[in-house]
Amino acid sequence: MSGETKRAPVIAASKPKDEIKMYFNPESFDGDQKQRVLEYLNQILTVENKKGDTFLQKKFDKAGSGIREATTTKIDGLGVCYGILTRGWLDVDRTSSEDIILIVKTPLSPPRHGSLSFSAFAAIKIIVEPSGTYLYLDGLCSHRGKAGLVMDYMLKTIGKPLFDAGLIQGFKLSALGYVIGYYYKKYGYKFYDTKSDQLVENKDLNSELKKFTNYVFTSDGEDVMPEDFIDTEEMSNWYEGMRHVLSEENYKGVVKRKELKTLGILAKDLEAQQKNPNRRETLTARLEIVRQIQTLMDKVEEQIKDAELENITPVMDFFLKVKNYSANPGRIMDRGRKKEEMAQQAVRQDLSSDGFYMYYIPERRVDIPEEVPMQIIPGTTKGRPTIPKGKRRPRTKIGGRKKRKRKKTRRKFRKKSKKRKKTRRRRKVKKTRRKRKR
Repeated sequence: MSGETKRAPVIAASKPKDEIKMYFNPESFDGDQKQRVLEYLNQILTVENKKGDTFLQKKFDKAGSGIREATTTKIDGLGVCYGILTRGWLDVDRTSSEDIILIVKTPLSPPRHGSLSFSAFAAIKIIVEPSGTYLYLDGLCSHRGKAGLVMDYMLKTIGKPLFDAGLIQGFKLSALGYVIGYYYKKYGYKFYDTKSDQLVENKDLNSELKKFTNYVFTSDGEDVMPEDFIDTEEMSNWYEGMRHVLSEENYKGVVKRKELKTLGILAKDLEAQQKNPNRRETLTARLEIVRQIQTLMDKVEEQIKDAELENITPVMDFFLKVKNYSANPGRIMDRGRKKEEMAQQAVRQDLSSDGFYMYYIPERRVDIPEEVPMQIIPGTTKGRPTIPKGKRRPRTKIGGRKKRKRKKTRRKFRKKSKKRKKTRRRRKVKKTRRKRKR
């Protein structure tokens, strides 16, 4: 035996998972559609305050105060919503009117490994409209990249069973301006109209929505006007123009994402080539990068000039198209007015502050009927249905099937008969000629 001792295999510790807790509002058990939805969820999911719990109301109130507190205490006073959803908006009256509250807690990294920290929340309402019942996402916030986790939990864990059971007809939310494209591309939320108590997709508007996703901007730059930040003197040469476009956030609402991304990559490549001490070797590469940047800047300048000419950004132009779907009660008249005037009014009214109503309607699963089994007629030995005698082909001696002879058509018969008549006539003519010769 050798003197070496065998070491026990090292088992990696499993990574702590996020904790999602769901709370029901006791006042939502009103004997109507809300109660049917909540009672169904009560049977299939884990709820922190189930119906019949003596602390049902107390636990829900505690969850509401927890999300209100998280909007101010986290991230140096900005809250988990980074100041977008404030405690003034998410007040006691609002949280007490929600039907479902989701709270996500995430494990902290070492040395406080294992302890949980508040990372996200969602406030959900069950709304009944003429077109059906929907889960309405009233508010969602996350500061540690958990927004997708909350959305998946609402759509798949909560919503899918309700949708399959026919208790809801889809999902609804009021998307803030800078996340409209995210909800469209990631989850399929679109704009719908209600006609005869039915939701009908507005295809023209959704085609504009697809174009709108070319712009990725922040909440600070969604309602700016071109006159506030565009200066044509900054575009005097390609390098200064590139530097301003990439450094200022407001240009994200004017220049398309594809151009900005490509421009950023080329700028980094050019910087890396300029740091190379052997400038003669990198001359060809630098000239090629400069050529690509100049070509791209021509496209960028065209987009900037268009916005400057109309004095309205493509983002604000889209907001005016969807103004009738805004959750903001203010109304913008468009008859006989320029886009610039309407855009300025939209900025004053803070059109996008309360978001725009969008729906996500999943496709219904169609159950494919089972194939009807082939019936076997009694008397057959090989399990195949018998063919009527009149339609069976005769067998050959070898065992195969003879090919059926094609029936002679009447037309062919007539042709044949004409030939026979001709030959008969010729014979008669020959006989008569012979007789005359004699």
